[in-house]
Amino acid sequence: RELGGVGNLSLAYVGSHTEHQTVLQPFNTAPASTTPLAQQTNPYPDKIFGSVGSILRSTGWANYNSFQAKLTRAYNNGLTYNAAFTYSRNLGFSSCNGDFSNQCIQNLYNSSGDYGPSVLDVPLIFTFNANYALPFGRGRQYLSTGAAGWILGDWQVNTILSIRSGLVSNPTNGLNTDTANSGDSNNEQRIN
Repeated sequence: RELGGVGNLSLAYVGSHTEHQTVLQPFNTAPASTTPLAQQTNPYPDKIFGSVGSILRSTGWANYNSFQAKLTRAYNNGLTYNAAFTYSRNLGFSSCNGDFSNQCIQNLYNSSGDYGPSVLDVPLIFTFNANYALPFGRGRQYLSTGAAGWILGDWQVNTILSIRSGLVSNPTNGLNTDTANSGDSNNEQRIN
């Protein structure tokens, strides 16, 4: 929509929904318990496997929803600019140690508990750029003739501004003390 001398304004909704994302799904995990795994008798549901394992399955999903606004002014009287704002949410499963191609679930019995803001979620983004041609030099309002016009003419002032909110922080337990009671003390586990 045109806003007179201010410029053109456009508003948009952009969204996507992804199905069948690869999820590193654990199997044969012990149900949640306050008793440490080492003190439990028969902690694993299936005795054939004997311990925890994992398998890649296409059971994950993710969503992206955003409101986007853009204000653009075409070149007029030496000034042109673009301003854009995005408010968005990117939701999905937790990534495995920063690997975007694999999603992890911590609790097999409640996989939706790992669904939330993804590592790619940047909720607020604002960008602005402008160009102003200074009114000096040949064919311009000031100093259109002479040496001063030749030296000071045809200069521009340009700017780019980018502001955004931060990424999601997913703290982990670097001590590997098996706080999730999964039997895996080799990999970092997310803090509950």
